[in-house]
Amino acid sequence: MDRREVLKLSGLGLGFTLSGSALLSLIASCKSEVSNGVGMQALEKDNFAFLETLAEIILPKTTESPGAGEVQVSLFIDSFVSKVYDETAIKQFNDDIAILEKECKAKYGKILVACDDNEKIEFVKGLESSEYEPAVNIWGNQVFEGSEMPFYKQLKSMILWAYFTSEKVGKEVLTYQQLAPDYQGCVDVTAETRLRSI
Repeated sequence: MDRREVLKLSGLGLGFTLSGSALLSLIASCKSEVSNGVGMQALEKDNFAFLETLAEIILPKTTESPGAGEVQVSLFIDSFVSKVYDETAIKQFNDDIAILEKECKAKYGKILVACDDNEKIEFVKGLESSEYEPAVNIWGNQVFEGSEMPFYKQLKSMILWAYFTSEKVGKEVLTYQQLAPDYQGCVDVTAETRLRSI
């Protein structure tokens, strides 16, 4: 299975290949496994450690929001990959993470987990600068084919998806202010008026 096929099964592409109820069922089963503390299923130990570190660099804990580690983003992605990808795609996923780790070793002489905070941030900035031109479609007609999405960008997309669909982030970070018939503009959102997204 090539990368484009794997991408179709992950993140954004998943919605097109599964029905709504099947997708919700899959996400719920991944979340229940994570909350029950089910360990690694698809990722190799070193790759899992790399993913955990990368996720925490992208989404660190702040005073206002939990970090990626706190909501177990890596376990969720591991569970998701084990359920959606076939053996060939799982191997490719592990190989692609190992390639990123090798890039880190080549640059700093050590794995990402062992790098100091400045090196970690510098490494991720380097990955962010990779060139990518997405395909352009207008009304279902392809106008520009674009370039293949780098693996790092796919992985980051999965990290963000796992984080923002977590229960803790939905209840404590994301807000949803319902519009009522008596809507009043320019009203401050306070602890009393703020509604949770979940």
